[in-house]
Amino acid sequence: MLPEALSRYFGYRAQVASRDLAELFRIGRRTLLIGLAVLCFSTIAAQFAVHLTPDPLGSLAQESLTIFGWVANWRPLETFLYDWLPIVRRRDLLRRLAAARVDLQPYNT
Repeated sequence: MLPEALSRYFGYRAQVASRDLAELFRIGRRTLLIGLAVLCFSTIAAQFAVHLTPDPLGSLAQESLTIFGWVANWRPLETFLYDWLPIVRRRDLLRRLAAARVDLQPYNT
């Protein structure tokens, strides 16, 4: 009974990790859409800033808005490049543990 309980427990934990991964990607897609919208807006605003303000201030505004647009994409890029990997590793470990064979032996003193 114990081997089956261990298998079910680790299988359940692997399912939880899979759901966590799906949730991470769902949030990542949403933040990516927001980040891309901010990047588009800031790029357009930067072009207007160059044409509407004097030279040094226009250049400053353009650079600031461009940096702002890319910073808005920092978190979505981090999610899709790095954040998913530890969850996948944990899920794969839990799946291997769920499939592991467990033998019980008496302890002799």
